[in-house]
Amino acid sequence: MTRLLALMLVFVSLSLPVLAAGNEPPLPKPLQKMRDDGAQMRYLGRDLGYDGWLAVEAGQEQYFYVTPDQSAFFLGVLFNKNGRAVTFDQMKRLQGKNDPILADLENAPSQRAEVPQDLKSSDRPAAKGDGEKSPAEALFHDVAEADWFVMGAAKSPVIYMFADPLCPHCKDFLQDLKPLVEGNKLQIRLVPVGLLSPDSPALAAGLLAARGDAGARLYKFMAGDAAAIETSANAAHVARVSANNDLMMKWKFDGTPMTIYRGKDGKVKLLQGRADTLDVLLKDLP
Repeated sequence: MTRLLALMLVFVSLSLPVLAAGNEPPLPKPLQKMRDDGAQMRYLGRDLGYDGWLAVEAGQEQYFYVTPDQSAFFLGVLFNKNGRAVTFDQMKRLQGKNDPILADLENAPSQRAEVPQDLKSSDRPAAKGDGEKSPAEALFHDVAEADWFVMGAAKSPVIYMFADPLCPHCKDFLQDLKPLVEGNKLQIRLVPVGLLSPDSPALAAGLLAARGDAGARLYKFMAGDAAAIETSANAAHVARVSANNDLMMKWKFDGTPMTIYRGKDGKVKLLQGRADTLDVLLKDLP
């Protein structure tokens, strides 16, 4: 799952590189420090001139790419000019090596969906000005008032989902939900955020600008059509994406996808990450 560290680490200047073990290229000092502090690092290979690294720490994965001149690195998913996610191809190569780090990721807490019955006041802040609202109700109010667009029929059960257009876990979960959306069994109110890479905010803003066919554009984009979303630099759209980002940070959500809905018992529920099975979600919807 994508961590909000991506928001802070967009493009970082490097010190002199530290030599890495074996035939791997040198690791930048900040990444070497991550390894020294306990993160597992795997070299993903050199594609499009960039040396790729997978970092896994506390069940969270991050993808780093070092520039050809070794002067800087960036965090995010690497795409080629046709919109194909090179990072996914690199992970497939790693799968072919049966690396145990992938098994660790599969079983990590960040990859398991959790649906708590309610929010504890100690875990989430009370929204300013919400009076006597419980944290759960304050959260639901905030999310309902966020900038989102609709995917699905009007009278279908509703879920709200925070998603980054470049998030691979969002792509997988939305693909799982697509038959339900197209079958009028589920309505997704998607809250676009821009956290994963420097390109994410403009893509998320483009989705808000599209509105009517934003859902169709998002599915096409995630299927590899890089031109499906027209990026937007419109100040109003960018500000709305920034507000959605701030909302995630306010409620201490540390990654996407993050799903919020009201269950049939009337309680506000959270679904963190991609659901292992949709049965639990479907049975819990009103």
